[in-house]
Amino acid sequence: MAPASLPKPLVRTLYRKLVRASRHGRHPEVYGMHGPAVAMAAGRGWPSNPREVTQLVRYAFENPREAPAEAADATKKGQAPPEDALWDPFAALRSANTLDVMAPGALPETLPIFDYGNMLLIPGEGNSFRFFEERYKLLCRMAMGMEDEGKAASKKGGGNGQGFFLLRAGRDEAWATLAKIVDGGESPENGEWFVRVIGGPRVTIDTEDAIEVAPHPLARATQYTLLHDEADPVDDVAGNFAADGEARYAALRRDILERLAALTDLPRVLSTSNLPPVDPEAFSFWALRFVIPPADAPARLRWLGGCHSTSERLAHVQELLQRFSEEKASREQQAQEGKEEDGAAAATGASTAPPS
Repeated sequence: MAPASLPKPLVRTLYRKLVRASRHGRHPEVYGMHGPAVAMAAGRGWPSNPREVTQLVRYAFENPREAPAEAADATKKGQAPPEDALWDPFAALRSANTLDVMAPGALPETLPIFDYGNMLLIPGEGNSFRFFEERYKLLCRMAMGMEDEGKAASKKGGGNGQGFFLLRAGRDEAWATLAKIVDGGESPENGEWFVRVIGGPRVTIDTEDAIEVAPHPLARATQYTLLHDEADPVDDVAGNFAADGEARYAALRRDILERLAALTDLPRVLSTSNLPPVDPEAFSFWALRFVIPPADAPARLRWLGGCHSTSERLAHVQELLQRFSEEKASREQQAQEGKEEDGAAAATGASTAPPS
């Protein structure tokens, strides 16, 4: 349903809810694929600050169009939406509620822990899991509000009911990634859980206990704290705050986006994910997903748990993108030289061929 067909009071309510869902423009990534669809239709480029994000939401409401499904299909193909299609505010709000793990508000007091070092989720990244151990099947039931501390409960009671749990690289680690189950469920055939999960911010686990489940107990964080970078987002590596930090970050962000656009079909990529975050720390993790493959657990461990400087993380991304750009240019140059050599050889062969 498009805004034009809705009562004005409802439109105002939806607008406020969508702006609040993004923490007043600081986290446009929660809009999912709806954000890129509107940005491409507006033709203003990707928003770079909270004010531009709220202007983008306002644009969507002030330029209502029908058939939002057609808009989503167009952006998936890297095309601008047709003139009669833009977005569905209800779908955008559902997306924001689903992706709230990227900018969480109130969280449960305790969270079950999944100890698994082979799959570390970068904030904003998704993956699928199959849970078959009893302790992790309990984790799913607790996360979905179906059980509390191993005791049966209704779907509306017990557990946290929002899908949240913690993904930790191992019991020796004092930090973990907040994760949320956004899709999937329990198999009626064998009780295994097949779920789609989105990663959120890092947390420090202050205290934990264990819930007895045979044959292995389930770890649970009883006290935890959201973990943010310690250094200023726009400092130098030594940790000194820069007077022109905001301008430096804006230039660095712009450079990374330009490099990504030169290396990938960025509109197509964003059409199936979300807008680039505005928050410097969130943007650094968003960009990190382009340069570190899922299977590179050591690199993920380093840049997730071992790095607490946004500027250092962004500099690493910029360095890798620079290397990728140079490698791409080298390959293109070699290919061009190969074509020229083939052409020269063909011309020489033609000039020396005996007459028929």
